[in-house]
Amino acid sequence: ESVGVEKTSFIDATRIVEESLGETMATNIFLAGYAYQMRLIPISGEAILEAIHLNGTNAEANQFAFNLGRMAVEKKLPRTENQDQSSLPGAEAVTLDELIEHRKNYLTLYQSRQYADRYESLVRRVLTAEKAMASNKVTEAVARCYFKLLAYKDEYEVARLYNTDEFRESIDAQFQGNFSMEFNLAPPLIAPTDKHTRRPKKVRFGPWFFMVFRLLAKFKFLRGCMFDPFGYTADRKLEQELIVNYERLVDELMPRLNAGKVSAIAEILLLPEKIRGFGYVKANNAKMVAAEQQRLLSILLKDDTSLVTLVSPEAA
Repeated sequence: ESVGVEKTSFIDATRIVEESLGETMATNIFLAGYAYQMRLIPISGEAILEAIHLNGTNAEANQFAFNLGRMAVEKKLPRTENQDQSSLPGAEAVTLDELIEHRKNYLTLYQSRQYADRYESLVRRVLTAEKAMASNKVTEAVARCYFKLLAYKDEYEVARLYNTDEFRESIDAQFQGNFSMEFNLAPPLIAPTDKHTRRPKKVRFGPWFFMVFRLLAKFKFLRGCMFDPFGYTADRKLEQELIVNYERLVDELMPRLNAGKVSAIAEILLLPEKIRGFGYVKANNAKMVAAEQQRLLSILLKDDTSLVTLVSPEAA
């Protein structure tokens, strides 16, 4: 028999694709990859990937979705920046203090102790302001979303992650014998532009690129400063702007916090969770979030319009 309970699989493909790509258009391609890995499609994977490439429409994203579907079968899905709180660094923490401490440790590795202190300082200020309301709802929102904004995945972070013991151990656990690794990347500033999509095109790099990762990881201290060569790209400018705007928003909302506004303010400060994906997908999501933030602020503040221009859709 080709059907039956034992041959039926269920997977939340839409959620996985949206968290990984910031949109759901590639869900069917994801399912094709899933079916292929289940040996239900009698065509080679190379042929399918080549067909996606020749089609030309969102080829890179669709190829990624196809491989993501294959990985889902093997239970080796990559972590995404939009995972729920239970899968973020510090998820094993029981108390809010432990959660903050775990994320401080992560941000110290990500950037520096000063960067981690910046995170803790803002979260603690919110915690102090909210204590009188006998609630942690706003503090938890800031602890989650401020961390998400601070820990954006850039070139330095990718390089650092490729140099961790965890990555090397995971590779050794999956492969044996003599093997080499290649990387398909679209480095800013040097990646060629795809003539069809007008977006950076990925280039294949050999095992020697590990040396580049090791070197690049050492320069993470440049992140966000005027000497950061990647900081002048549109993506990095957006990510830095989102951080600064969020800090300003928190500072402006705290004096207005009272028991009757806890839920509304928490909802506003949770909006960055919807800023998903990379590149143009992330930029579009940021614009939608900015517009939604404006709407919620207008409801919250009513006649008080002092915050309306804090984060405009155009700024995103």
